[in-house]
Amino acid sequence: MDYSKPMLRDNALKDEVIIVTGGGSGLGKAMTTYFLELGAKVVISSRNLDKLLTTAKELEAKTGGEVLAVSCD
Repeated sequence: MDYSKPMLRDNALKDEVIIVTGGGSGLGKAMTTYFLELGAKVVISSRNLDKLLTTAKELEAKTGGEVLAVSCD
């Protein structure tokens, strides 16, 4: 099997909004990147707003997508 192919077609999530908790690092950041590449707009949340804002800027620059960072406890 070829596990290097994407699971979904290009723009499969175009204009959908997805919320990712723990989106500032690790798996949450990786999922956010993939969702942005598929055309989604993503809200990332965690307790550390500084980390979220840094991640949001990085991912927007990398993918051209829209990321909203929201601090939640």
